[in-house]
Amino acid sequence: MANSSLSTAVKAKASLSGDLSDVKCVIRALLVVNNGPMSYLTLMKQYKAQEGRAIPYSRFNYTDCVSFLESLTDTVDVIRNGNDVLVSAKIEENLRHVQALVQAQKVRKNPPTSTSPPAKVQAQARAPQLPELVEENLVQLMGDKCTNARVLRDVYLRTFGTSLNAERYGFASLDECVAQLQIRSPAEKKRKRTRVREDIVAVLEQYPEGLYMSHFAEVSARLLGRPLTEGILDLVHRYPSLFRVERRDPRGDLILLPATDVESPQSLPPASPLPLQSRVRVSYVRSPSEISVQQQIEPLCGLTTAMNRFYGTPPQKPPGPLNASPGRLCAAFLEESWQRARVVDYLVGEIIVEVDLLDTGERRWIERCHLRPLASRFADLPAQCTMIQLELPAEVCKWSKTAGERLREMAEDCWLTCNVVDEEGARAQLVNDYGKSLSALLDAEGLCVRASRRVQITSTFALHVVRLGSRRYIFAFDLSGLLGWPGNSALEELERRGIFFRVQHLRRGDDKASWDLVAPLLPKDVDMVYLFPAENIVDAINALGFPTKQLSKEMMCKLSQLADDW
Repeated sequence: MANSSLSTAVKAKASLSGDLSDVKCVIRALLVVNNGPMSYLTLMKQYKAQEGRAIPYSRFNYTDCVSFLESLTDTVDVIRNGNDVLVSAKIEENLRHVQALVQAQKVRKNPPTSTSPPAKVQAQARAPQLPELVEENLVQLMGDKCTNARVLRDVYLRTFGTSLNAERYGFASLDECVAQLQIRSPAEKKRKRTRVREDIVAVLEQYPEGLYMSHFAEVSARLLGRPLTEGILDLVHRYPSLFRVERRDPRGDLILLPATDVESPQSLPPASPLPLQSRVRVSYVRSPSEISVQQQIEPLCGLTTAMNRFYGTPPQKPPGPLNASPGRLCAAFLEESWQRARVVDYLVGEIIVEVDLLDTGERRWIERCHLRPLASRFADLPAQCTMIQLELPAEVCKWSKTAGERLREMAEDCWLTCNVVDEEGARAQLVNDYGKSLSALLDAEGLCVRASRRVQITSTFALHVVRLGSRRYIFAFDLSGLLGWPGNSALEELERRGIFFRVQHLRRGDDKASWDLVAPLLPKDVDMVYLFPAENIVDAINALGFPTKQLSKEMMCKLSQLADDW
């Protein structure tokens, strides 16, 4: 088995080496005939005309043709001249006489004229259209009064070094192609050039962080709804002012960027504020205090459809680089569709990313390969969700730990009426179609923590324990009654005996949220109350040395538990 695998590997390596030698031979021959530097674009065209296929650089693990040519140090010299790349052959002494003979044949006074057109190829299933470079070459020859189709083919080959096959571009014949060029007005030609430039700018503006050159044709066809009329290399060569070309990885793909910096979107317009009453759909519930609601879903459906068309589903290999640093906007592929998101953090290196979904309010973990830069066209629509907190029922201080899960079940797949109670604090009531408040339903199911409870100390005496924040308090008048003092004199009696405790002094209007919790336990005409810390009540009784009214062990046990959680 091992010998068989080794034999297969050796054969594959030998085949690859043989193919490389063949490619070198063809390239050298084409360059020798040219007798001087040749544009690498012309070399690619002549190679394809000679071999019937493009230079197979990808077979030798190169992402672009220029890098492949630069690696053939024993065959060619690659010269970069601004935006042009020129290629010339490395000619050994024993080949120079061959080159001289070839050049002598090329400059004969009466070269033979071929009248037979090259073999027809199957026309592509699209409207006849010439690449802009081919069209300009033909217009140049036709301007020199060369309009005979049979002669035009050979003149084109001698002038530009490549064959002309109009059938390849969808024309029935070269005569039809020439006729179409003759009737096209200068204004129409100018419009075509303008459209090509506008198309290039439109594509690059959607990828401000760059677009891999090998993906440009695919992305352009998807965005514009029509294929390129010529190769991206030709476009870069023809319109150098529209591109910035970078190679960040020596063996990686070239990256095309807009000629001028395009600012990536950093934020979305804020969501529209909720009116005092509106119909909403709950998109996400983290807890009853963190609810995301949407006022309408039509804009979001249209946005999702456009993003799916723009980025493609399922996601393919990223067409360009991605800056996924925290705080950046991005497009995230989740649950078979693309959504707008903001990067929060990384979980494992740069593989797993935490994002906030800006139109649902949800926070999710996602693989980095499922993120793309957010195109500016998708940053104009405001965020489609608004955060609210559910209004607590009366005498309730907080929600239970399981209230969020139950609320999620109540609000699933239905529209609710949202009544805003406090615009500044974003507190609101949610009411179902039966007129039932979700807050009241949660309270009825015991999913609320009451703000106070009544503790029976003796058969004839009880007091209220009030929860404010994380602490528990009792009313000063309840403490007076427990110790047998008249009215609301507990604090005065304790201070008279030199016993001081930090008490909560609460007035109506000073702290509305706290007052609303204690108000149901007070007479309506009371505007001020003292609250005594529940955990200190046993200390106070012990400090008094047991007053006239003795407390049983059972009563002391109850009092010591007043500050426990409930």
